Amino acid sequence: MAMPVINDNNYQNFLDQGRRGYYGMFRDAQEKGLCKRFGDLGIPRIPEKDWDDIIRQKQKDKATLIDLCNEMGLPHKDQASTNYCWVNAPTHCCEIIRLVETGQVVSYSPASCGAPIKNFSNSGGWGSQALNRLKVDGINLTSDWPDNAIQRSYFTEPNKLSAKKNIVREFFVIEEWEERGSCILADLPTADGYDWWRHEVTGAGLVLVSHDLIIRNSWRDWGENGFGILSGSKKQADDCVVIVTMEPS
Repeated sequence: MAMPVINDNNYQNFLDQGRRGYYGMFRDAQEKGLCKRFGDLGIPRIPEKDWDDIIRQKQKDKATLIDLCNEMGLPHKDQASTNYCWVNAPTHCCEIIRLVETGQVVSYSPASCGAPIKNFSNSGGWGSQALNRLKVDGINLTSDWPDNAIQRSYFTEPNKLSAKKNIVREFFVIEEWEERGSCILADLPTADGYDWWRHEVTGAGLVLVSHDLIIRNSWRDWGENGFGILSGSKKQADDCVVIVTMEPS
C-alpha cells in the first residue's frame, strides 16, 4: 500500500476517517511560558536549503526514522474507537525515542496516560495534558495496561508505580518549519496537532526535494504501515512538540 498524500485539494476526503479528538496544545500564552523552546534544545538549526543532502544520505544508509520503525518492527498505534489521538501521537513519539536510544521495541499504553486525565471517559483533549502527565506521572507498558482500555480498573497502585518507570524527561515547543525539520533530521519525532483535521499525529520524516512531511497515524489499516504524507499548507501544524528522551534511557 502506498503512502496516502493529503494536500490542499483533497484534504476533505480524510476528515471523517477514524477517530479524532484533538482540541489543541499550547494555545494559552501562560501554558507556553512554562515550556522550553527549540533554542533550549541544544541541536543545530539546519537551514532548509541543506535538508536534501541529509535526507539523501539517510535514505542511502537506510537510517531514517521510517526505516528504523519498519526494520525493527515498531508498529503504529491504533486508537480504535477512542478519541485519544491527543495521547497516541506523543505516546508513539516516546516509543520511537526509546527505539532510537536503546534499539528496543517498546509498546506504551495511551490509555494509561489519557484515561486518568479524562476521568476515564472517551473524550478528546489537549496535547499539553498528555505531555504534562507523561513528564510527571509517566506511562504504562501495554502489557500492564492495554492501549485502549479506558477502564478505571487498570488504575491500580502497582500500575501507578510502574508508570513512573517510563517518564518523559523533557519536551520542547517547536514553532517554525526549519525547527521542525531540524528535529526530524536529528531523529527526534514530533507530536503534531492540526486544527483543520481535529487530529494529532506523529511527524517522522521528510520527502526529498518537496520537503513534504511524512507522518505516522494512529488509525488501523491506514497508509503504508501507518505512514502517510502531508503536503502544501496541510503539513504546517498548528501545534508541534518534540520529546527529547525517556527515563530510563
